Amino acid sequence: GLPRGRGVCVIDAVLDRPGTYNGEVLIRGQRLPLALEVKQTANAPTIGSMASRSASPTPQQTLGVNPICTRQPPCPLHAVSLSEVIGTRRLVAVMFATPALCQTRYCGPVLDELLAAGKPFEDRVTFLHVEIYTSNTGNTESPTVQAWNIPFEPFFFTVDGSGMIRGRLDSAFGRDEITPLLQALVTPA
Repeated sequence: GLPRGRGVCVIDAVLDRPGTYNGEVLIRGQRLPLALEVKQTANAPTIGSMASRSASPTPQQTLGVNPICTRQPPCPLHAVSLSEVIGTRRLVAVMFATPALCQTRYCGPVLDELLAAGKPFEDRVTFLHVEIYTSNTGNTESPTVQAWNIPFEPFFFTVDGSGMIRGRLDSAFGRDEITPLLQALVTPA
């Protein structure tokens, strides 16, 4: 589900205390330095925390966000606000991404992957997409992004009926990662 010629390398490492960790990545014989900052607490919402019940833009209530969807054509995931569904016994899947302005160029592809992966779950899960910025200038974050404390994009969360975050993906991901989170969300505990 990622753009052609791009990929992600995943390394499982135990970094047991806050600080800056330095390393190297070897790519085609070239050594590239890598620095990773581990913080005491996460910036973005984590699995097991309660999701913000803040409003998200809809066609009826844009919250100053224009356009409310930069995907071409616009996606259908803006019909309801997060404030209408979080914590109301409804299962929610929300994507934070700006396809038109995403610096990594992953936002459009992961949103497309969500649209495809979500089809079998549409009768059980409310799907939403939230743009990062209030306009195509990319200067001001939307009020929803500020409320959720989203530090970069894209981010994807699954939220149970009580409003608790049950799944989280960020950066680059595809259908193979989205589908198991949706399956876990709809499967009774």
